[in-house]
Amino acid sequence: MARKHRRIPKTRYPMNLEKSYLRAMNRLILSWEKVAQYYMQYYLKPYVSGGALSIDADDDDKNDPQKIERIATIIALMTLAIKNAKSDNKLASIASQFVLSVNSFSFDNVNSQARAIEMQAIKSDPTIEAFVKAKIKENTSYITSLRDKYIAQLRNDIYRSISDGKGVTELAKTIVKRTGMAYNHARLIANDQTGSILAQLNKYRATRAGFKKYMWQSMEDGRVRPKHQELDRKIFRYDDPDGGDNGMLPGEPINCRCVALPADDDI
Repeated sequence: MARKHRRIPKTRYPMNLEKSYLRAMNRLILSWEKVAQYYMQYYLKPYVSGGALSIDADDDDKNDPQKIERIATIIALMTLAIKNAKSDNKLASIASQFVLSVNSFSFDNVNSQARAIEMQAIKSDPTIEAFVKAKIKENTSYITSLRDKYIAQLRNDIYRSISDGKGVTELAKTIVKRTGMAYNHARLIANDQTGSILAQLNKYRATRAGFKKYMWQSMEDGRVRPKHQELDRKIFRYDDPDGGDNGMLPGEPINCRCVALPADDDI
């Protein structure tokens, strides 16, 4: 006789953790922007006159190599100041807090689901510990790369603006625009890492608890892509390499907030 199906609690998506991670990265980006604006206002501004660099003005010291060297030095110091605005340990701490929070969220959710089939979810073991450690390192790298990319692209933006004879106002707008792009990149990181880390941890804990199948569970709102609308409420096996979205679990595709609801094996 088939085992009686028990109601399994829904899989939750940790939206608050995603938003918290994004806020932490945005605070970092804002600190970088403040440094850039400070250097622009107090150090680069004297070299800009009437919307054009004074080194490009038609005067006796046009293209003065000493002025060009001083501008290069200012930009180099700005780069170093942005890099030192927050220590590497701070970046690692942000990544660590995020990953550990998602891990804790996963255990609480899957454990409530496992109890529905009279099982317990694994809170921690060597596999989970190794996975968490790797994800902390990976996310630290993402944040560090976000900073380094911001610095490199902003430096190019400023040199380009200077070469085009832009004034202080345009330089400030250039910094704001680059900051906005960094915010968008941070948003992508927060969403991608929240969904993918949760998906892998939930799968491991669910299968170890005895679940063999899962139901694709979308957010059921206007942001769900057509492909995932089709997958919504369909059942797949965890061990099916072609299941889900071309082998990807809910939450693993880019910009996906779908989740896997462990399914009773009798379904």
